[in-house]
Amino acid sequence: MLGIVVVCGVAGLIYNLPPIHDPLARRVDSLRVGIKRYFNPPEEVLFVPQEQVDAIVQGTLTAMASSATPAPVLTETPVPLPSLTPTSIPGEILLSGIRHEYQQFNNCAPTNLSMVLSYWGWQGSQYDTREYLRPNFAVDNKNVNPFEIVDYIEKNTEFDAL
Repeated sequence: MLGIVVVCGVAGLIYNLPPIHDPLARRVDSLRVGIKRYFNPPEEVLFVPQEQVDAIVQGTLTAMASSATPAPVLTETPVPLPSLTPTSIPGEILLSGIRHEYQQFNNCAPTNLSMVLSYWGWQGSQYDTREYLRPNFAVDNKNVNPFEIVDYIEKNTEFDAL
């Protein structure tokens, strides 16, 4: 048993040597993501909002038809309505309530996620999100897929994500 532990420790040390780690890291990460996608494939999640859109449109049309009143009879000359002018887009918008965090090296997704969640009152930090999004942080696992962010939000917060 001790021999297995020693062999695993030596293999871990050898793997982390730059001449060995650099060419293999991408392949190991690809294998890890492949295994994760095999058990939790993002392609099986279908987003088809058309059913919801149809239900909303039908409900709106039904409500409009039931509340329709006959047009009033005009007795005098109608006053022309002013033309509608579009509201101009503001030069900037300031959202208050976002807690700023300085990003740790190569930790942009966990940091940005914790800052976005802070807008809705979440109290965690980039270190909380990193534990889930980048569990192999010491092995330089920089990539975070969008489905991993959605998965984190749905499993670790009271919020929903799409």
